[in-house]
Amino acid sequence: MTDYWFVGIDGALTKSGVVALGVGKVPYDETVITTKSDPLLEPRLHHIRVHYNEFVAGLLKYKRMPIVVAIETKFVGANAKQYGVLSKVDGIFSLASYDYSAEGIFHVAPAKLKKFVCGTSYLIKKVDVKEAVYKLWDYERTSTDLVDAYALAHYARCVMLGTNGGYRGWQVDVVAAHAQSQVSALLG
Repeated sequence: MTDYWFVGIDGALTKSGVVALGVGKVPYDETVITTKSDPLLEPRLHHIRVHYNEFVAGLLKYKRMPIVVAIETKFVGANAKQYGVLSKVDGIFSLASYDYSAEGIFHVAPAKLKKFVCGTSYLIKKVDVKEAVYKLWDYERTSTDLVDAYALAHYARCVMLGTNGGYRGWQVDVVAAHAQSQVSALLG
């Protein structure tokens, strides 16, 4: 069986949480990429790309393994400008992951992540996700960006390992349905 780096990304323009799991459930590396306020968008996006590239290069320097990535998508409602900016941040992480020949990039809606972690997405808040992540994997951080990224790394891991990774049936079901819908969309 091939070993993988499982990378979870909770991306945003000001703070992006990035966590990498290797073979086990203990994070190999984690970081919060921050950008300073700047009226120009491009320097901030460049900063995110440079720091993410450094993060992935560090993983591959330690051990050369294929990468599987899960990125949380953002829904901003009626604010088209903010959605456009967050889509660009998502695109930066996606393109940088493709540069490293990622074997899979999964875009995970917040409701899917909540369902994967908590078993439901109904009335789930950030604090509920934090508590569930701690109960499931004994991972606790003050940064919700890192907590979400850690859960996303497990999402990517579950895509590849399923119940062989020690995941519960409902977690495997959430991931399998999502993976199937992404494959169906690709195939038309």
